[in-house]
Amino acid sequence: MDQTAVVFGATGLVGYDLVCELLDNNDYDKVIVVTRRRLVLTNPKLEQLILQDFAEVVQHKEILQASVYFCCIGTTIKKAGRKEAFRKVDYDIPFLIARLAEDLQIPTLVVISSMGAATRTSNFYLRTKGEMEMAVRETFTGKLVFIHPSLLLGYRNDYRFGESIAIMLMRIFGWLFVGKLARYRGIEALDVAKAMMVIARLPSPDQVYESDELRYLSKGILNFPKKKSLSATRRVNLGLLIAFIVVIATAAFFGHQQRLRDLRYYGDLPEIQARGELRALTLYSSTSYFIFRDREMGYEYELCSRLAESLGLTLKMIPVPNILALKDSLDAGVGDIIAYNVPVTLNIREQYLTCGRDFRTHQVLVQQKNNPELVKDVTQLIGKEIVVQKGTMFHTRLLHLNNELGGGILIRALDKDSIDTEEMIGKVASGQLSYTIADNVMAQFNKTYYKNLHISTSISFPQESFWIVRKEAPLLAKAVNDWFLKNVSSSEYRAINKRYFERSKGPSPFLTTGRFIGRDGRVSPFDALFKTYARAYGLDWRLLASVAYQESKFDASAVSWAGAVGLMQLMPKTASDYEVNPDSLFDPEKNILAAVRLIRNLERQLRSVESREHRLKLVLAGFNSGLGHVLDARALARKYGRNPDNWDDVCNYILLKRHQAYYDDPVCKQGYLRGSETANFVTEVWARYEYYISKGLKK
Repeated sequence: MDQTAVVFGATGLVGYDLVCELLDNNDYDKVIVVTRRRLVLTNPKLEQLILQDFAEVVQHKEILQASVYFCCIGTTIKKAGRKEAFRKVDYDIPFLIARLAEDLQIPTLVVISSMGAATRTSNFYLRTKGEMEMAVRETFTGKLVFIHPSLLLGYRNDYRFGESIAIMLMRIFGWLFVGKLARYRGIEALDVAKAMMVIARLPSPDQVYESDELRYLSKGILNFPKKKSLSATRRVNLGLLIAFIVVIATAAFFGHQQRLRDLRYYGDLPEIQARGELRALTLYSSTSYFIFRDREMGYEYELCSRLAESLGLTLKMIPVPNILALKDSLDAGVGDIIAYNVPVTLNIREQYLTCGRDFRTHQVLVQQKNNPELVKDVTQLIGKEIVVQKGTMFHTRLLHLNNELGGGILIRALDKDSIDTEEMIGKVASGQLSYTIADNVMAQFNKTYYKNLHISTSISFPQESFWIVRKEAPLLAKAVNDWFLKNVSSSEYRAINKRYFERSKGPSPFLTTGRFIGRDGRVSPFDALFKTYARAYGLDWRLLASVAYQESKFDASAVSWAGAVGLMQLMPKTASDYEVNPDSLFDPEKNILAAVRLIRNLERQLRSVESREHRLKLVLAGFNSGLGHVLDARALARKYGRNPDNWDDVCNYILLKRHQAYYDDPVCKQGYLRGSETANFVTEVWARYEYYISKGLKK
């Protein structure tokens, strides 16, 4: 029977193995993982919900309906840093999951706790686990099971010498733990995961299972044999005590060897080169990394791509939700380098190696150049209304600045879910807002869209920002530094900077233009080509003409900032996909041929949309941004009860895909999209197309 399983805490020792087992099990048709960092797993059954804070999980109830919840949440006091932080993870989160499971009437909840968990003990760790179990029991009324494993055996991301010794000794002398001692014998994390799956299917499981029982369950044995008493012949004698001492030294040696093997994913440049792939962690944004027309793009992406090429490596970009997840993922070995401008603090310098170019970042006031009250000094902010997102670093800086000036700044803080900083910059450009705040990198990028912006007034001190790698990767850090030093003055590097931070990108002025129709009924020098290929591929030449004007103003030699070429602004890779030589894209006929093949293919993939108008508008959106983003927006529309076949509904979610809450949704596969350009493209192309029709141009 098809079932859905939700795993909370899937990046841990047991959680990861559990997810892999669930994905391989035919009983489950969907596995949802809820974590703070993305798993490097691909499977059509897998959906990943990445949260910065587990408290946000209640906002995603609609996608967390399931037949079983597995709670694998857990940390250590040492890793958490202090007792309060440990309790927040090991008590608060399982309790929150239990409440969610109760609200959604989830049939089964399986929770990993600890052997020895008790409410009356002086041991803080075990007392926290015991109190967690009591709270969960009082909250959840369904089928509830607690897992009490002993020492977990298996591969760990973080190396701890003492624990490695204990694991080594347990592997060698675990056979001594028989009878009543069997519950203390170490158990493989994979066996715990397999046992949890068996327990979830039992009609009436016990409420607590310990290691000896879990070991039998992992093998499918439901009727446990009676526990034998400790055999006298297996008691530890003097010889074994001496052997223990010898093993400590041996374990230290083998532990070191294991650490060297682990360097395959935690290693320095030689290990990365042996693997052949540089894994770069970054954030989705309009500058760092995004997917446009089904092609990876972004400032950090292009730099990483050239860095990887210089090192003889392939590049894998791994986007994560936030800066905290960047560091977590680097620590966990998910990536080799953080390719994002991380503000450098004393804590960052102590824990990591900085590398690359020093990007000095600071916050700036965004206003119009022709603002009659142009602010050139922060003291002029008194009496001015500044609009920012609530709770952001911009809001915090503005509050501090207001305090430094003795008050008087009119601060309007908007909810983060209602608008983002780039939208506010757009509203400043259009005159809907007078002032907002952004970091200088974002402001400079957006100035390429809005030439009327003034972004020269700084409101904070500059802060160093670098890419970072683990302390254990000094050779990688050196290679990155050497590459930047060699290339920062190169023409290619300057071209990348110019592409993202200087070349104009809009906004498009074409809505009220491109409506010229000659006396002979011609709209362009390319009408004959439009008609020939439209007829051959069952399209409307008037729509092709409108697209061509919108893309290039009928300029066959045009090249966009993103690398799109020619009359219809085709990406070279797209032309190649449709059997047109990329080198021939400046030939109008070849360019149109590739474009009509693309449009025809998009229409074929959207053939389920019955309305011709809505289908063509979705096709135009796919032509502009890539089909993947359109499919994401349709999936969001479907999820939120709107019509995925209606352009207006889908357009709403195309616009929302610039918000993290939407582009990080599990139903989305293509990440961030600056959707306003796509929405405007469809609006303008369609308006011009209808104008051509209204003027009597024949199909």
